[in-house]
Amino acid sequence: MPPRHRYGITLSTARWLGAKLLPLWRVVWLTPEPPSGEPCVFVCKHAKTAGPIAMTLYFPRVFRPWIIDQMLSVTTMPAYLKTEFFHARTRLGRAAYAWLAALIAPVALWVLRRLRPISGHPGMNAGSTIQESVDSLVAGVDNVVFPEFGEPADGGCAKLHTGFLYIAPEYFRITGNALPFYPVAIRTADRTIRVGAPVYVDPTHDFGPQKRQLADRLRADIVRLLRDDSPSH
Repeated sequence: MPPRHRYGITLSTARWLGAKLLPLWRVVWLTPEPPSGEPCVFVCKHAKTAGPIAMTLYFPRVFRPWIIDQMLSVTTMPAYLKTEFFHARTRLGRAAYAWLAALIAPVALWVLRRLRPISGHPGMNAGSTIQESVDSLVAGVDNVVFPEFGEPADGGCAKLHTGFLYIAPEYFRITGNALPFYPVAIRTADRTIRVGAPVYVDPTHDFGPQKRQLADRLRADIVRLLRDDSPSH
């Protein structure tokens, strides 16, 4: 299924350019793909920069990604890039990477804004992220989240934040429908995006005790997908 036109950026053009500059990625569905128009949330391994790039260029659905708010301002993006992406690279020295981050930031911001991202706000402002996310889902647009934090102990997938799961009870309150969360493994070894079976919040039970269990289940599913070599459906 070819990528679609998404919010002001021509993904067919982006994919063509990406294919010229980057290796091709394949999407492997290990569960039936949800019908178009049935919104869902794809919970992805970040895999450094590979995850966001692969999902943007090659994932065949219209979606809005969650992106941390520091990446959506030209004043805060350079410091975030230097800290999160260049901190382990010392060959050029700190000053060189600070300069490189400042150079990349305006171009990266231009691209990110054309994906109509959902800004990830921490703490007291998190409610606005949840509301914007639910609004997009009610409108039929999928969400993509990268909720890992820390380093994976086994080299597979780090623990997942639970905040994104708050979408589910609000979505159910508005629509009366359970929201599917699909685990997604970004496998750099064979350049595949592997999608597993969905996980649901049970709307008949208290949400609080469920969120950590569901985040851990999604993480375990991502780890299995990273190690799985089953053929696609």
